Amino acid sequence: MAKTSMILMGKMPMLLWTPANRGLSMSNTGGGRWHLMGYDTFAGEYYPIAGSWTSRQAAEKAAAKELNKLEKLQPTRDSGGQAEGGIQDRIFIAQPDGSMWRYFPSGQRPPEG
Repeated sequence: MAKTSMILMGKMPMLLWTPANRGLSMSNTGGGRWHLMGYDTFAGEYYPIAGSWTSRQAAEKAAAKELNKLEKLQPTRDSGGQAEGGIQDRIFIAQPDGSMWRYFPSGQRPPEG
């Protein structure tokens, strides 16, 4: 069984996601495909985002669209957006190997430290 690793990014844990620890097998995740996961910062829970992509570039484009949707549902003026301390949901990209990282909008950088 695959292990789950936690990395602290600021105050929010980042889950290194593998299909096995999400109750999925590679046969039903579309092996070799990229996936998106959301993180509800208020509830402290991860959730799947429908779809899969054949390349990192396509997954990043989809992640940018998801952030645009979040901006409409959880405007930065009310949620603090993607900034440290903001409660707007986060978007993560899961590689075909199951590892996952947070997607940041163009021009933004991950928190240092």
